[in-house]
Amino acid sequence: MLMKRVIVFIALTVFFYSCKQHIGQCSYPKEFATLDSLSIFDTTTKVKLISIISEEDDAVSRLDYELLLNNVSLKRFENNKLNEEVYADLYQRALNSACDHTIIEASQQLANYYHVQKKIKESMPYYFRAYRLYKDKTSHEIPQKFRYLYEIGAAFFSYGNYSSSQEFLKEALQYPYYDYGMVAGTLNTLGLSYRAIEKYDSAIYYFRKGHDLAVQKGNKEWQSIYEINEASVEYKLKNYSTALELFRRYLENPKTRNDILSNAETALYIAKIKLEQGTPDSAFYYLSRAQQLSVYSNDRSLKFKQDLFRTFYNYYRITRNTKEFLKYADSCEKITDTLSKILSAQSVMKAQQIMDKEYYTQSYENEIEQHRLVRNFSVLVCIALGIIVFLLIRNKKNTQRQNRFQELQMQREIQQAEKKLTEFTANLEDKNRMIEQLESLRLEQDIKKNEEERFALIRELEQSVLLTDEQWTNFAQTFEQVYGNFLLRMRTNYPNLRQSDIRIISLMKLNLSNKAMAGMLGVTSDAIRMSKHRIRKKLELPENTELEQFIQNLASN
Repeated sequence: MLMKRVIVFIALTVFFYSCKQHIGQCSYPKEFATLDSLSIFDTTTKVKLISIISEEDDAVSRLDYELLLNNVSLKRFENNKLNEEVYADLYQRALNSACDHTIIEASQQLANYYHVQKKIKESMPYYFRAYRLYKDKTSHEIPQKFRYLYEIGAAFFSYGNYSSSQEFLKEALQYPYYDYGMVAGTLNTLGLSYRAIEKYDSAIYYFRKGHDLAVQKGNKEWQSIYEINEASVEYKLKNYSTALELFRRYLENPKTRNDILSNAETALYIAKIKLEQGTPDSAFYYLSRAQQLSVYSNDRSLKFKQDLFRTFYNYYRITRNTKEFLKYADSCEKITDTLSKILSAQSVMKAQQIMDKEYYTQSYENEIEQHRLVRNFSVLVCIALGIIVFLLIRNKKNTQRQNRFQELQMQREIQQAEKKLTEFTANLEDKNRMIEQLESLRLEQDIKKNEEERFALIRELEQSVLLTDEQWTNFAQTFEQVYGNFLLRMRTNYPNLRQSDIRIISLMKLNLSNKAMAGMLGVTSDAIRMSKHRIRKKLELPENTELEQFIQNLASN
């Protein structure tokens, strides 16, 4: 009897595991992972994929290779040959396959298609459908996790949502990558996003990190890209000598001579620096060069034209050429009006897109829970079917070996035991569920109350002005309520910090921009940057560590 029970237990365990494996769990194909890691897809690769698809019998495997072939077309910029129906059909077939890695790839491709078509509202649901499936999986389970995170981060950057872009791109850097160009693009996009929000220290950090990697890889093209982007930041910081050196190095690099638009922008930067330095003749040479290159590049960027016309305007104002000065003043005004309308529309689009992100994040969390319930129900059905089959087989054998009375008696005992077990389990689950609900409700109320009080204090801190000692004292008391003796521990752990340093650090803890800090303290943005540089030296931070990130990571309790 004991041996029979052991056999039944083993059989049910195997059956349960088999059911679980076939409900939404499919292994990532080894050959697919190998081909998917290729950074360059040539004609031979496409022919090989088409051959594999035609010979593959398994429907899921064939779909995997069709998705890979589609991805080859995307990488070769042949996506214009594919229409929406192709992507939608692959996505529907992926859903029917119930394989996570296939659903992820199909969702990501459909999202990328809509993104290329500039259909933001249509692309977001599919980006988040893919993200909620792969976010908790390892890179071993989903080898292309870096690429997926990079693509959604790049999409957010193009929409102007820089905070979300930074979130996904930083997460991508935590995983291995197959394509150097992708990690180079990730670091460059991070730098550009920080430049857009005027966090220039962070922007330079990522540009230099990418440049070091490009030097290590021997990639001259990416070295030039990082150098010119860093030069644009140095220009914003008015470090003209450093910026000029980098801009000239870019123009003299043979690898960048074919990039006409970038050369035009670089020439325009140099012209503006020359005007600042009081050499208008040299500035006019680079202005003329920028104008000529922009015509050859067929550039349609209103922002570039506005910058070009404004620089011509400044040049003719300095050289006192009234006729040309008035002509460019009128042109600047017209372009500025056009840009204002475009930027207003983009602001509305960005706000709507951020709301969409919050909506999709919440809706897909609900969908995950629903998916989990359906999966668990399916597993229970499989177990129930296994038990039914087992009982039928055992009843048949008992009929042959025992009389009717013993059979009925045994069945009655089994049914009673199962009923008691079911009742006991049901009662226990009901009690546990009630306890969990009550505890969850209490915790949610406490957390919500504490968070509301904390956010109110933070908003009060951000609106403070710290021009007198009394204002600083009131600020410090409120700050310590939020961050729990943070300032006291900073003075204890870093005794060489001055009072002015402590004030700067407290504002950095609030994640304020240099401009906002300067306004609160009544100083210039340059003074804030000098103070940050001094604090960095006192804290003895390594070169590859961001000061802002270091402050944010310091414990608050």
